[in-house]
Amino acid sequence: MKKLCLVLFLSFFLFTCTETEKNEESDFESTLKVEFEFFSTGATYELDEKNEGNPTIATISDVEFNVEFSTVAGSSEFDPDENMFRTTFDNPEVLGKLIRGKMRVGFADDFVGVYVDQSRQYESLVSGSVGEFYEIGLIGIPLVDIITESTGEEVYIFELSGQSVCNALTSQLEYDRYFTTINQKGQTVEAEEKLTGLSCGERSLVTVRVYLPDGA
Repeated sequence: MKKLCLVLFLSFFLFTCTETEKNEESDFESTLKVEFEFFSTGATYELDEKNEGNPTIATISDVEFNVEFSTVAGSSEFDPDENMFRTTFDNPEVLGKLIRGKMRVGFADDFVGVYVDQSRQYESLVSGSVGEFYEIGLIGIPLVDIITESTGEEVYIFELSGQSVCNALTSQLEYDRYFTTINQKGQTVEAEEKLTGLSCGERSLVTVRVYLPDGA
């Protein structure tokens, strides 16, 4: 699934960039960082409590799903040949979370595509040792605004809302979370929460913010 998603993502930008465009300097060559937020109003989860000899599986439907990513948590470089901002998450812990994986942001005309494959590990007073795993790929997110921060940085905002969010997904969004919980008998057990379905109502929103330096 991961390889298929990445192939679809890269193929989109290879087809939309001409040889002339590749030889020109990209408007986003000096990208400082990218922030990516995904929000859906209609998520379905499967909760599996690993009770010894008696696993309990429950379905949780019609709830919200929200996740944010920032390239600040990794090491980034711009690939001019593919007009793509590449980030590898391999730095020390960020706010107590060990983050690993990769993020790719591709630019084509006034659109971006995003691919994230990331894991997060951290300790929680409530949930013990927590592991989270994400894989998200979207293409065709249009530019909707350009603003200037108080620092002088230019921020290009790409956004989709409603059903268009789900339509932009290149494959099923993957999300798994492993943690410790208390079962109905008051016992501490290991549990897995997995996203099994996703729908995008009117309030669903995906936003990509691309930060460029002052005067870029």
